[in-house]
This record gives sequence, C-alpha cells and structure tokens, in this order.
Amino acid sequence: SSRVGTFCCVAKPLSNMSGYLAESAYGKVKIRVMKVNRNPNGRHEVHEVTVQTMLWGDFADSWTTGSNKKIIATETQKNTVYQLAKQHDLGSVEEFGKLVASHFLKKYDWITKVQVTLREDPWGRVQVDGKDHNHAFTKTTTEKRFAEVTMSRGAPAQIIGGIEDLIVLKTTQSS
Repeated sequence: SSRVGTFCCVAKPLSNMSGYLAESAYGKVKIRVMKVNRNPNGRHEVHEVTVQTMLWGDFADSWTTGSNKKIIATETQKNTVYQLAKQHDLGSVEEFGKLVASHFLKKYDWITKVQVTLREDPWGRVQVDGKDHNHAFTKTTTEKRFAEVTMSRGAPAQIIGGIEDLIVLKTTQSS
C-alpha cells in the first residue's frame, strides 16, 4: 500500500460520554525520487531517495462532518516532493527532509507537525579501464543513508540520521 493510515486517539470524558479527536495524522509512503545532476564538465551525480511524509494537524472536520477541505491528498504530497526535488539539491537527505517539512508547514497553516523519513540508495561509478566513468553507475552496496526530520510549528527541526544495513566483516584480530 502506498498510504499510511490515519492515527488518532479518542478520549471519552466521564461527564457526558462524548468523545473528541485528540490527535490525527496521515501521510504518503514510498515516494521514489531519482535525480541526476549533470555537471558542466560531463560528470553526473546520481541520487535515489525514498521519502515518506506524515502530517499532523487540525483534520477534525474530515472525521466529524466528512469535509476533506483540510486534507492534503497523498498524491499532492508525492507531487510536492517531486517538485521540490526538481528545484533543489538532493546531496543531503537531512537538508532535503527539512526543506519538505518546512514547505508543508509554511503552505498549510492548519498543519502543526510534519515528519519526513528519507532513505538514500547508494550508486557507485562503473570503472572503465581503471577509471571512474562520468555517467555510468551500478548499485554496489547494501547500506543506506537515512534521515528522519520532524518539524513542529514554531520549533526547531529534530533530525535523526545515520547509515542502516551496513555490513562489516572482520577476518582477524577481533579479540
């Protein structure tokens, strides 16, 4: 599935037993972006990133009245990521995640928090006659750079990042 379900918490006060929506979030997963930066010297740089967006905010009307006025369609979230990738560098998954999160907070005043999770698949240059080829690549490793960027309205970004699926083998002197 390419959508993340809506998460919510409902509490029932003891006095009148009516409920309220305490928190609601939804988003889009598996937004695959491939960008090739073509440098003037003929050397290309390749970035392949998979992005997930999660949006928190005032979506109560979609539950109580059926109005989707404040719902940002998952296709719109995907197309926003594509457009931002087209206009900006993907050299840092952390910086790109901040860019995506800040975009949603600036554009939609009812969004209170955004979380963007990114994973970058590495591409290595093909060797031809012992030299790196300018525009031929292969997937050579299993590790991926990742970042999780969380931004709340009026607060600095919280960023977690690193490398996952890194495989290391040591064959001697491991005492």
